[in-house]
Amino acid sequence: IDTNKRLKERAQQLEIMNQVTFSLAATKELDPLLELILDKAIELLDTEAGTFMISREENGELEFRVARGPSSSGLVGRRLPLGAGLAGTAAQTGRAIISNRVQEDERWFSAVDAGSDFNSQSILTVPLVRQNAVMGVLQVINKRNGIAFSMEDQSLLTAFAGQAVVAMENARLLAQTDEALQKSVDELFLLQQLDRDLSTTLDLDHVLNLTLSRMLSIYQGVAGSIALVNEAHEIYRVVGQGYDDTFDETKISADKGLIGQVIQTGQPHNAPNVHEESRYITANFNTHSQMTLPFINKQELIGVIAIESDVMGKYTDDDLQTAVRITNHAAAAIANAILYDKVNEANQAKSEFVSMVSHELKTPMTSLRGYTDLLLSGMTGKLTDQQQNFLEIMAANIKRMSQQIQDLTDISRIETGQLHIELSPTSFVNVVNETMQTVKGLCDEKNIRVHLQMPDELPAIMADKGRMVQVLTNLLSNACKYSPPDTDVNVSFTPRMVADEETGEMRAMVWCCVKDSGYGISETDLERLFTKFFRSEDPNIRQAKGTGLGLSITKGIIELHGGEIWVESKLGEGTAFQFTIPQAAA
Repeated sequence: IDTNKRLKERAQQLEIMNQVTFSLAATKELDPLLELILDKAIELLDTEAGTFMISREENGELEFRVARGPSSSGLVGRRLPLGAGLAGTAAQTGRAIISNRVQEDERWFSAVDAGSDFNSQSILTVPLVRQNAVMGVLQVINKRNGIAFSMEDQSLLTAFAGQAVVAMENARLLAQTDEALQKSVDELFLLQQLDRDLSTTLDLDHVLNLTLSRMLSIYQGVAGSIALVNEAHEIYRVVGQGYDDTFDETKISADKGLIGQVIQTGQPHNAPNVHEESRYITANFNTHSQMTLPFINKQELIGVIAIESDVMGKYTDDDLQTAVRITNHAAAAIANAILYDKVNEANQAKSEFVSMVSHELKTPMTSLRGYTDLLLSGMTGKLTDQQQNFLEIMAANIKRMSQQIQDLTDISRIETGQLHIELSPTSFVNVVNETMQTVKGLCDEKNIRVHLQMPDELPAIMADKGRMVQVLTNLLSNACKYSPPDTDVNVSFTPRMVADEETGEMRAMVWCCVKDSGYGISETDLERLFTKFFRSEDPNIRQAKGTGLGLSITKGIIELHGGEIWVESKLGEGTAFQFTIPQAAA
């Protein structure tokens, strides 16, 4: 009868083992898995209580993670030194222990029963071993039938522990995978956020300060700096945040300190304790750890960033690697801002040069024009026909050169934001009349007919009259120059309500269109039409003289007034320049 009973128990145990295999495999999270392991171990051996302890990697101590039974209260979280108690001994030796008289066993950790009416009589302790390392310890306490633990029980629980080890390892790997995936998602989010922020500007100082503030926020730094370097690895610009008034950016050197080290090596550096770094130069007295990283763009070092923390050992190697990927990403935006800054500096230098040259040329040109006009007036004596002809040619060329000098001055002032306009209520009728006097000779020379379409009660515009005459003169002159003889040019004006592109607010404007019947403009040329100094390669257009500045100046003047200009054209069908100017308040 006892044999049949034992066979029946063993069959039940094997059935539980089979069920356990599937249950453990289906549980992916570690904490629920540990509870399931202990519950199934208790069920497997039909015991009154049990504990599951996990080995801590740093010191080998055993920590109670799950406890079942009357005396389990208060056990979870307690620790047992390696070698202490039955569990500590099993963990130290890597061998299972059967103790069927624990009250007499010196190795027994009696605190398990303290404060309860429960009495441990027999305990089976089995270590969970993976690759010769103990992951934890299972203990089952007091078989319900009162029978002592046997070697068969030990073998059964040891086999069960082997399955538990596999399940725990799978859960650990899955957790690592989930953690790595979450880190990748977080990193991608950070990169997208940084991209979005940096794409809004090309101003170098703004890009540098934005990058620095984002890095300080991500890595909880108390202070930081960015140093840009040239091709010779010399520092030429520094920005800093979080430092006190004693911070001196001139002390940041390309051959000293941790920044200097990264400039020289091009490699990132993590300093868990800056006070142990022989090259560290104090910039913030609260700093205890620092990450220093290079900005690499197209395999060239363009700068270095330092992130400082007031916590010792703040940054891990994983932090450093993530920061490297972020700085590599930011390096492209910084390189673009550097290029933009250099272009602006070049444009500024060019504009200043053009302004200086224009100013220097104005005085002699004014003298030449004055003396030529004086000679042509006959006040210095009668001229021969040949002298008269020569002087008229000179006067025409002087006038053309004076206009070119004025154009250079205007474009320089537009680029540097120094072109001033004086706005006042202005009648388009007066603008048109003055313009027609200017272009009349050019129109008559080619027999081009200008047709005006203007409502009787066209609202006044808020404009600088002189500049508006300049705009309309440029457009009408172009219409005449780039149209065949004996053709028509139509100029029309209409009041319109136009939606502001940024706010959507409706604005009262006057719309003007200058339409010719000329040669037209190709789609390729249309894209560059308002670019300064642009001259088309079309022979019909190049035969007319010009500097390529008129339309660029026209666009600048209209935009200063708060208006817009655009063009529609087809080759062989003519061109229509259209622009809007704000109406004056009624």
